[in-house]
Amino acid sequence: MKLPERQPVQEAFSGHIYVLEQRGLLASEPFADREPLYRGAMLLRYGVEYLGKPQFCILPELVAMDYGAALAGEDAWQFLFERSNLYPRADVVGYRNDGLDDMVVVKWLDLMAPVAVVAYASESDHVPIAWVRGFIGAGFDTLPNYAKSYLPYFENVESWQATLHE
Repeated sequence: MKLPERQPVQEAFSGHIYVLEQRGLLASEPFADREPLYRGAMLLRYGVEYLGKPQFCILPELVAMDYGAALAGEDAWQFLFERSNLYPRADVVGYRNDGLDDMVVVKWLDLMAPVAVVAYASESDHVPIAWVRGFIGAGFDTLPNYAKSYLPYFENVESWQATLHE
């Protein structure tokens, strides 16, 4: 059986990435008093944290079941969140948020953790710009669909900072 071509789940976005309190945050408009880490076109890819290693996530490109079937892209993503409990030995292939090409068994992923949103400068990049943890300011509606689902929204920097001390 021929495996499908590896394909991450990704969406295009144009905006700014800021690093505040050592966390990456997206914005569609520039902040007047801060310099962005990155500005311009980017790709947002989605990942799953490793169980017990929340500093790492894998951005699935291919899922191979132990009985020989394989899924890529959107099909692999849907499988992970809808049916992977039936196949805990399935392998997930993709790049980690640190750029390492990896393969991990589904049972070693934390599917209950928030979905990771990781920004890349181009299609060919494997090392990300940043793992983004939220969206600040106006323009939340300009985000692509997955990003709107997975990123918390904050009206301004102050409202985001208030959540750090809760």
